[in-house]
Amino acid sequence: MDEKHQYLIDQVNRISPLNPVMLDLLAALQNKESQASDLKHIIESDANTSASILKIANSPFYGLSGRIRSIQDACVLLGYDQLKNIIYASALNEATHKGPHVEWRMKMREHTLSTAIICSQLEKHTSAVTAGAGYASGLLHELGKQVMMAEFPDSFSEYMAAEEEGEKQAFIEIFIEIGDVLARRWHLPDELRACIQYHRSPDSAPKEFSKLVELVYYAHAIAVEQGYPSPGELRTNDSQENSYPEHIIPLIPPLAQFLEDALQQDVQSKR
Repeated sequence: MDEKHQYLIDQVNRISPLNPVMLDLLAALQNKESQASDLKHIIESDANTSASILKIANSPFYGLSGRIRSIQDACVLLGYDQLKNIIYASALNEATHKGPHVEWRMKMREHTLSTAIICSQLEKHTSAVTAGAGYASGLLHELGKQVMMAEFPDSFSEYMAAEEEGEKQAFIEIFIEIGDVLARRWHLPDELRACIQYHRSPDSAPKEFSKLVELVYYAHAIAVEQGYPSPGELRTNDSQENSYPEHIIPLIPPLAQFLEDALQQDVQSKR
């Protein structure tokens, strides 16, 4: 680990990009006995957290735009699994919404949102992945990169300016470690940590999480092919199409249309 790498990791260990209420929510999600009512009690203890979660709950992706008027509505109409995804989305937004790189931040949002949407659709076609795990995994797979963009903008500019693959790879290793440091501090489950660590190298993932990591890997690639790349990623000269499993290839055309429609709704909802 070089000096710059160590410095950034040390700084990440010092920053606290989430408010205490959000950290309490993320911890509660890891309690197997938690119910929607427990989450509601924590959310309603802080007005800013409530407002953030209500804003996301009313986005087009949950199909209830404008109908979620209270946290109680969110708990009843969306259910525990959807509410969990909204909490993850709210935490991500809170931790990464700042910094000078507005254009790159919007590109990153498009990429992670696209990956999340694709993951949630692909998981319907595999029994090896827990239902509902795909969306959060796709949304958070670039956590370290997003936080570096927000918290260390000068270092992220260096990454974007790097042209050699070796330089890029050194930064990618930092992204992975930053993501894992935060995942542990955020009490993220092991399956989400695995996606943060191994989505670029799914063959290295622990066996119990390999199918979910693989799903994120393919969703990431499809998002790039559809025009939603992660900022600064090196483009490969190899075609990804032939590397997809046979059951995924016929899903890509309808996925592309679904993704375009979903992102268009997201744009319209912000006007």
